Amino acid sequence: MVLVGAAVAVAIAVPIGYVSIRRSGVYFAVLTLTFGQMLYFWAIGPGSWLTNGDNGFSDVGVNGLFGVGALPLETHVPFLGTLTYVFVATLAFLAVAAASRIVNSPYGLIFRAVGENQQRVAFVGLDVERYKLTAFVVSAAFAGVGGALFTVHEGFIHPNSALYWIVSGDFVIMTVLGGTGSLVGPMFGALIFEYISNVVSGVSLPLIGSIGSLWRLVLGAVFVLVVWVLPGGVAGAAERVGAVVLGAVDGDGRTETAADGGEEQ
Repeated sequence: MVLVGAAVAVAIAVPIGYVSIRRSGVYFAVLTLTFGQMLYFWAIGPGSWLTNGDNGFSDVGVNGLFGVGALPLETHVPFLGTLTYVFVATLAFLAVAAASRIVNSPYGLIFRAVGENQQRVAFVGLDVERYKLTAFVVSAAFAGVGGALFTVHEGFIHPNSALYWIVSGDFVIMTVLGGTGSLVGPMFGALIFEYISNVVSGVSLPLIGSIGSLWRLVLGAVFVLVVWVLPGGVAGAAERVGAVVLGAVDGDGRTETAADGGEEQ
């Protein structure tokens, strides 16, 4: 199922990416959002023969129609819960490792160069559009894997949980919260997002009562605070703190003051 999810995502991403990469900035965002909504309305309308429309599919997870079947994912693992969590965590680790390998490869270096200055990349004779489309398709493959894992874990799939525009917004929020331009940043952002939606949403306040559906208001406040105070997100702030700490201590474990002849801290 995971491979099927990645393959379908890639197949859809190729034509959409071919059109979308012709624009940049807010125009690119609007284009991709528009294509997402087109797929959403197709899924609940003409494509309901495949997606089951507003009803979606239930019981499609561990042992269901689209599950992995051969793996006994409902088996309990001591201290780790069911094997489902181990399966999802393992594939998530492999996905991060693969993304890290791509980013740190010569090909990934070109991706970063395109993100920083497309004109200079074009000046050295590289096909910028081809690399942008490749990055778009690779990103779609990772998204397809994530969508398949979501279905395995939750046991259902519905157009609202997969294609509705607010889902795209959630991922943008996670990325900005954690920090763009890094692999660990979105992971931190996802942790903050899920903590607020699952834990903070159940908190009861003296005058307000249960926060409940107001958790997005709390999320919005946290989002504004992070953008205002930590423009680089949580990962960027952690990186700056680490740089300060490492900069204050030299390789021998002495502070800079001590290394310059002052008293050792």
